Amino acid sequence: MKGKKCLILSDGKLGHQNQSVRVVEKLNFDKYDILKLKRRRFFGKILSYINPMLITTEANVLKSALQKENYDVVLGGGYLPQIIMLWIKKKYPNIKTVCIMDPKRNYDKYDAIAIPTHDNVKDKGKNIIRHTGSLSGFSKEDLLQAKENFKKEFSKSKKPLIGVLVGGNSKGYNFSKEKSKQLVSDIITLNNKLNGSVYATTSGRTGMDQTDYIYKNLTENAFSVYKGDGENPFRGIMAYSDIIIVTPETISMLTEACSTKAKVLIFDRTGVKSNRIKKFSNELIEKGLITDIDSFLKNSDINSNINNSSFIEDEIQKVVNFIKERL
Repeated sequence: MKGKKCLILSDGKLGHQNQSVRVVEKLNFDKYDILKLKRRRFFGKILSYINPMLITTEANVLKSALQKENYDVVLGGGYLPQIIMLWIKKKYPNIKTVCIMDPKRNYDKYDAIAIPTHDNVKDKGKNIIRHTGSLSGFSKEDLLQAKENFKKEFSKSKKPLIGVLVGGNSKGYNFSKEKSKQLVSDIITLNNKLNGSVYATTSGRTGMDQTDYIYKNLTENAFSVYKGDGENPFRGIMAYSDIIIVTPETISMLTEACSTKAKVLIFDRTGVKSNRIKKFSNELIEKGLITDIDSFLKNSDINSNINNSSFIEDEIQKVVNFIKERL
């Protein structure tokens, strides 16, 4: 957006910030800045009913930036940025506000809102655009750069390469020791059918016992496993994998896997308790973007293509086009 400047309000959660950055970069502002907001530890929410700015310790920094930079657009996602944007719109009505994710209330107070369909929001305001998944998928350029950055480690991997993204416990999911055993069994079964190679990465949520079990049993089969030492090969796995196996508990991880050229297999989909994630994974299956690993292992045509790598990128572009129209 030529001649315009944008301020991204971040609540410090990387998943939220990455979505905002991805949208802003595709909007092509002349300049954008990121301000990380910290929530006031004591009485912040109560004080925010008197003045929304009192919820954050960065109130003075924000006021100064708004006066100095003359931003045309303020964009953000998450509870803290959403509250602050309401104050900004009231104080500076000429500044356009864009809310990424469901604000839960005050839908008519933002110039544009991008809401994932799995949130099942009923409001039908003309300022709302709905999209599948998160807005943080990998672009073609991201994947090409990752291929270059991780060439030394991945370029000689035996094909097909099976990438494995292991998450862990969340509010709606329990990744138990028994489930880690089943995951390892599925990985070995799949690779025996394909005669390829495996590169797995665990996360901070995986759990020590589960991580140790996965590491021990996969490395015994000459597979590669990252469990926290050195640079995380996550981007390399996404760029080089022919198949990606994903645990089912995070929308961002599923979305990112679906934005690659790999076949995406979801592990233990029925083990998720969150209705939001259930709705999301069902939507991905209906659109042909993922399949259950159990079904895939039983499929006589193991090499059938189940992914459409342009879909997530198309969804992000749809949101960007809508925001441009609203601004």
